[in-house]
Amino acid sequence: MRKIKDVLRLKLEAHLSHERIAAALNISKGVVAKYVALASAAKLDWSQIQVLDEAALHSRLAGTPQRASAFVRPDFARLHQELRRKGMTLMLLWHEHVGQHPGETTHSYSQFCENYPRFAKSLKRSMRQIHRAGEKLFIEYAGPTLALSDGSRAHIFVGALGASSYTFAYATARETTADWLGATAQALRFFGGVPLLIVPDNARALIANPDRYEPRANDTVHDFARHYGTSVLPPGVRIVVASNSLMANCPATSFHDQNTAFTSLSRIQRAGTAQSEATGCSQARSEQASGRLPS
Repeated sequence: MRKIKDVLRLKLEAHLSHERIAAALNISKGVVAKYVALASAAKLDWSQIQVLDEAALHSRLAGTPQRASAFVRPDFARLHQELRRKGMTLMLLWHEHVGQHPGETTHSYSQFCENYPRFAKSLKRSMRQIHRAGEKLFIEYAGPTLALSDGSRAHIFVGALGASSYTFAYATARETTADWLGATAQALRFFGGVPLLIVPDNARALIANPDRYEPRANDTVHDFARHYGTSVLPPGVRIVVASNSLMANCPATSFHDQNTAFTSLSRIQRAGTAQSEATGCSQARSEQASGRLPS
């Protein structure tokens, strides 16, 4: 430990090269570089260093060690890829994570859902989208269909506000143009307002020209938008990435995580509304503050 102070004295006061310091103290140039870098990171000059004893200097250079977390950290990079699979949700991934670590301490589902968006925000800028409150409503049919007791299938429509991820879920018998627009009207009624833009999935029922870069909505969709005083923005490549990220984090898509047997579309619709209301109060505040969605 004594040599740490000698290294810094020779470097900061005598201004010797790394090579000469290493030769003088019989240490490697890598060790010299390490201590010089630590002193620089700690913003220490020689006037500060010379008044410190060896233990205090070592503590300043080493910094305060961080306490290791007792929780098993999920592999969010892998989970991020898993969320691209059809029907995959954060709840399913959380259950899988807990099951893989029996007897160990894992985060609760709510903490898991808070930590994943933090990871997503750390991804490179080109993969992230910034949404303003009241600007966009993303709509699509999410996940696999649900079986009803009469043998038919229910299709789950999901609408998510961009800034808050405030979510609405609704069940329809099919995915026709009428189903899309009817469910969207129910979503606007639920949210109590109209966003500046509605961004649908690149669905054939809504898109007249499903071009990868310049898709165009059909005339019925434009009439719907004019009626509500909004615009429909068919998704380009970057917007599809943003939409998928939002839908993966939607609480209403957890229909697929439940073992509930539904007997009719109306029962699923009521369950979706109740779940959206239960999870969305705090999420709605930022959207309501925009002025487009009333409080």
